[in-house]
Amino acid sequence: MTPAGLAPVALLAGLLPGPLHPAPPPGAVQVTVTGLAGPLRDQVRKALALPRGMDGPGAVDRGWVDRFAGQVEAKVKLALEPFGYYRPVIRVTRTGPAGGHLQVQVEAGEPVRIGHRRVEVTGAGASDPTLTALVAGFPLQPGDPLLHPEYEAARSGLRSRAEGLGYLDADFTRHEIVVDPATRSRIS
Repeated sequence: MTPAGLAPVALLAGLLPGPLHPAPPPGAVQVTVTGLAGPLRDQVRKALALPRGMDGPGAVDRGWVDRFAGQVEAKVKLALEPFGYYRPVIRVTRTGPAGGHLQVQVEAGEPVRIGHRRVEVTGAGASDPTLTALVAGFPLQPGDPLLHPEYEAARSGLRSRAEGLGYLDADFTRHEIVVDPATRSRIS
């Protein structure tokens, strides 16, 4: 074949689909997460990232796999808490050679919702209109799901704005989130 005749073959080969998910190396540990989507799934996958050496080729110490599998439920629960999910149902199934494929099925359940919220400015900045507007617009309201990142961002923004307005000693005398997973959360 002439070089010109090879061009269509090369183009055709480039259009053929490859495997959607390459096969893992023999002996590698795999973790599959189902039941979640979007940021929840991403957070759980990050929490279940395999330690170095467990995801590569070659024999993996099954004691380490057993230990990792025993930690899955706690890791998943901890990963979901920032999104307000404190009571997920987690099922871990081990399949594959020597149980090296961990299938993690997660039902997040209902998020904990805010039952009570109290945010107030005291001291020199208590009557500052900018700060009172920030407090009024604090993003987490009763009935909203408890989202830890939003709470931390709003708290940080309030402190930063107070310092920017000249209240250099601005601080939170009390900041806490009280969570009762069976009922609701309270921010004070």
